[in-house]
Amino acid sequence: MGAQTFINEKKASSPRQAFEELVEQAIYDYGHDAYNGTISTCGLGRERRPLDIKPNFCKENINIAYKYIQDHDYGKKWVADYIDLGKTEDGEHYYMFYGWASC
Repeated sequence: MGAQTFINEKKASSPRQAFEELVEQAIYDYGHDAYNGTISTCGLGRERRPLDIKPNFCKENINIAYKYIQDHDYGKKWVADYIDLGKTEDGEHYYMFYGWASC
């Protein structure tokens, strides 16, 4: 058994909704295998908040989030932590999920 890093982005009204939609898509694309190397092998973790994230979604927040994730070694095994990249123009939020998936 091994582990593989992942980063997934999703716009949704809540982190739980985004996570569930990403898991559903990963299962559709890669199957139900418990070692498929995707977010579907992880549980929903906690919000992580880099200090310099701006409240409204912008491209700069994406770069800040990637740096934060790299600096924190992509999180933990089997946990999909997330960063709220801010509110979008339509009122939803843009989320970035990351962690180590089973493979």
